[in-house]
Amino acid sequence: MDFDGQKARDFIEKINFPRRTGSKGNVKAFNIIEEDLEKLGYEVKYNEFEYVHSYLREVLAVKIGINLFFFLMVVLSISAGLLLTNPIERFVFLILSIICATVMLALTYFNFNLRYDKYLSEKFSQRLPKKEQYELPSAKNIIIEKKPKNKDIKNKHIILGAHYDTISISYHYLLNSIVYIISAVGTLFLGIYFIILDIFLFIVYPVGPILNIFIINGITLASIVSVAVVMWLATRLHNKSYGAVDNASGVSILMELARILKDTELNYRLSLIFFGVEEEGLLGSIHYVKSNLEDLKEEEVMMISLDTLGTDDQLTYAEGHGYPKNEYSKELIDKIRNAADELGIDIKPQWFPYPSSDHAAFVFQGFKATQLFSRTMIANTKQDTIDKIEVEQLEKIGNLVHKFLMNEN
Repeated sequence: MDFDGQKARDFIEKINFPRRTGSKGNVKAFNIIEEDLEKLGYEVKYNEFEYVHSYLREVLAVKIGINLFFFLMVVLSISAGLLLTNPIERFVFLILSIICATVMLALTYFNFNLRYDKYLSEKFSQRLPKKEQYELPSAKNIIIEKKPKNKDIKNKHIILGAHYDTISISYHYLLNSIVYIISAVGTLFLGIYFIILDIFLFIVYPVGPILNIFIINGITLASIVSVAVVMWLATRLHNKSYGAVDNASGVSILMELARILKDTELNYRLSLIFFGVEEEGLLGSIHYVKSNLEDLKEEEVMMISLDTLGTDDQLTYAEGHGYPKNEYSKELIDKIRNAADELGIDIKPQWFPYPSSDHAAFVFQGFKATQLFSRTMIANTKQDTIDKIEVEQLEKIGNLVHKFLMNEN
C-alpha cells in the first residue's frame, strides 16, 4: 500500500483550527485523532499526565534577565575602570568586570547547554501552582503500537512522534529567534557600542568621570530594559495559529503511515505517538519518556519527531542543538540519509540553538533521536495556514519515513 499525500492533506483539513492546550480546539483535535485511529482498527492507548502551565518560557525570560544584569555590571565596571584615575580603584573595577563577564559567559553556555535544558525541563514539568489549571483530555499522549511478528524479538523499538497542539506568539518567529539569540549572548554588540561611547564622550566631552558613568550607563540600562521588555512580550502565547504546518502536517503523516502499515508485518516494535503539550515545554514527550524509562532502557530505541513539514521549503533533519553543539545519533541520521538517497530526496542538516521538538526528550535520556523539519519561518504565527501545505511534499516525506521503516525491517 502506497503513501497517499492527498489523504494526508485531507486529514489536515479535519484539524485545521487553533489547538492550544486547554482550548476546545485542542480537545476536538484529540477526539478526531482518537476516532480515526479506532476506525483503522488500532487499539488506542493513552499516556496521561496532568497539565499545569509549566512556566518554561517565563524561566527563559528570567534566565535572559539575569544574563542582562551581569552584562550591565560588566559595562559599568569597565567604564569605571577606564574613567577613574586611582590605580587601586581601577584595578578593583576591572577585576569586578572580569568576574561578571565570566558569570555572563557561563550563563550563555547554560542557555544553550543540553544538560541544563534537561534539568529545567524536568524541574518545570512538575505541578506548579496556577489559578487556571487544565484538567482536560488533551493532557494525554495518544499511542498506537505494532508488535513484531516474532514475539521473541523485543530489542528494537522505533518511535515516530508528532505533536497535535499549537500556539501563536506575539511576534514573527524570526524576530522571536533574533531577540532570543541576541539576549542569550549578553547583547554583546550593544555592550561594545556603549563602552566605545563611554570612552569617546570622556575624551571629547568630559562631563566628569562619575557623572559620565551614570549618564551613559543610564542610557545603557534603558536599552537593556527595552530588550528585556521585548523578550517578555515575545514569550506571550496566544491561540490564533491554525497550525497546518506546525504541526497538523506531522500528525497527518503519522495518520497516513498508520493506514498503510496496518497489515504490514514488522521485525521490530513500532510506536506512533501523538504528543500533547509540545509547544509549552515538551511536556508530553518528557512525561512519556520518564514514565516508560526503565522499559525503554532495555530496548534499542530510535525516535524521529515529525514536526513542521509539508511546505515547499528545504527538508532538513536535526543534526544537533545548543552551543557547543550537542550532536545527535550519527547512526540514525545516516539511516535517514540513506533512505533519502534511495528515493532521490534532497535533505540537509539543520542545527537548532535550543531543543526544537519532542525528540529532545529522548536525547536528554541518551536515546537515538532526531527531527524532520521543513525550513520555514511561519511556525507559531497566524500565517501558518493550510494553503502553505503541498501534497507532493507530504507524500515525499511520508515515503521517506516509510522507506526508513522498511529498510529497518
